[in-house]
Amino acid sequence: MASELKFRIHDLAAVEERLEELGGRVTSHLHVIDTYFNQPPGQVLKISHDESGVHLVRLRRDNGGFEILENRKLEPESPIPQELEAEFGVKVILEKKRVLYEISHKNYSVNLNLISGVGDFLIVESEGVDIDLVCTELNLSPDDQVTESFDELKLRLDGRELS
Repeated sequence: MASELKFRIHDLAAVEERLEELGGRVTSHLHVIDTYFNQPPGQVLKISHDESGVHLVRLRRDNGGFEILENRKLEPESPIPQELEAEFGVKVILEKKRVLYEISHKNYSVNLNLISGVGDFLIVESEGVDIDLVCTELNLSPDDQVTESFDELKLRLDGRELS
């Protein structure tokens, strides 16, 4: 199953330059609104709205990263977002810009998440992602790995209690 590793970015221009050096090319720029629903610790359930549509995403914290349990596009008039809100309640809503990169000769995909009020992050998605390899290739420090979900980071930054 696919998983993702998240890293805090301190120098966005340097990261973009490194992605270019690796042959990365931007495939899309998206404006995203993520609605996170209350879930047990280590689990993420969210609805993402962007120019490509509405997606249901489920993640589970696993070995310092997140396992992608589900990522599916919903029909425009799907009742699922309202059903999730009624069942779980909204935890937090995050607005972000997402830049997707394709690096054809790598076995992982990369996207940048520039999240209002939270910070800038790089996400690496892959089957069996190797943190040491990713850090070496992308000039990242393992110290910058983020093991919390973005909704938890936002709540912590806001000084609110985590669920």
